[in-house]
Amino acid sequence: MTFQVRLAHRNTTHQVLAFPLLAFLLLALIALFGCSEPQWQTSYRLERSFALAETYWDTLEINVGTEEGRVWLVDGWSWNESNDSGETFVWSNGRTSSFGLMVFDPRDSVLHLRGFPFPEGTDSNLLPQSVALLVKDSAEQDRTVGVAVLGGGMTEHSLPIPSESLKRGRNDFSLHYNWIRSDLPSQATTRWNRDQRDLGVAWSSISLANDNATPRGARTGIPQSTTDLINRSLSLAVGSWSEYEFELEAGSRIAVDAIRCVACGSNSVVEVYLGGLERTEITKVGSLTGASKALALVVPTSSQTPPTQTHTLILRVTDTSESAQGNGFVTLESPRIERPTDVTFR
Repeated sequence: MTFQVRLAHRNTTHQVLAFPLLAFLLLALIALFGCSEPQWQTSYRLERSFALAETYWDTLEINVGTEEGRVWLVDGWSWNESNDSGETFVWSNGRTSSFGLMVFDPRDSVLHLRGFPFPEGTDSNLLPQSVALLVKDSAEQDRTVGVAVLGGGMTEHSLPIPSESLKRGRNDFSLHYNWIRSDLPSQATTRWNRDQRDLGVAWSSISLANDNATPRGARTGIPQSTTDLINRSLSLAVGSWSEYEFELEAGSRIAVDAIRCVACGSNSVVEVYLGGLERTEITKVGSLTGASKALALVVPTSSQTPPTQTHTLILRVTDTSESAQGNGFVTLESPRIERPTDVTFR
């Protein structure tokens, strides 16, 4: 059914305009009552799914010779020791020593090594100890990225590492020694005759740094993040990140009722990232702070992809303030993934 509106000026008849009655009534209702915001429906409760998430420390420094650092030493290491000044170290034992570091943001970085070669002191009759740094590539093959030459005594060395040699997550490194104790003439190791270890270098610290990250203390095991199903909360340790896999619809968002910080500094932030299932490329979509209530997640879609896809959702807790404590954590109250429902009238 239609009706006509005839516009006339004096005796001149103008164009006749036709409107569907239904469209007219709809426009009138919207003008009269207004249209509400989209309603949101909970798709996932993050605290209930946390058992399925993978959680890591963002470890960029190994305090070699401590129990906390020992977890990152893999093969080719002796026992923990310390010198008269209290500095801890561990001797390499064998031709190669391997270790791991967790990296969240692969960038052009510098690996800092602190140690002294065997035998202690300087001997002009011995060639300087050279150490090759190798890193496993995507094919799990060792590739040399740099060489450090050590003189006598405790010294520090820096080796640049390009971003393409790093990956997000655990990175495995190896130190290959030009010579070890068994390669030396017997007169050079007289005072070590009772020590049968194949010593090369005593390392005190290993750290990775770039423009976006400073070395942090290594931590053992899995971050002690916790959930409270009764109060619907999720606590994440400062300096850690957690990864979820979800089927997210376009326009989905993460929502929280409140954020509380315990033993944290003034700059505690929960960063939210979104990536594909392969986890090779991720995009920061926002941050949650104490004043945050909800954060929209932009789920990328195109004409070639369905509106619902499996994505990797990452929550990372950082704190750059000097007042941050090593045991700090952030609690998200009622963290959830929400999807929009149909538009309704109010």
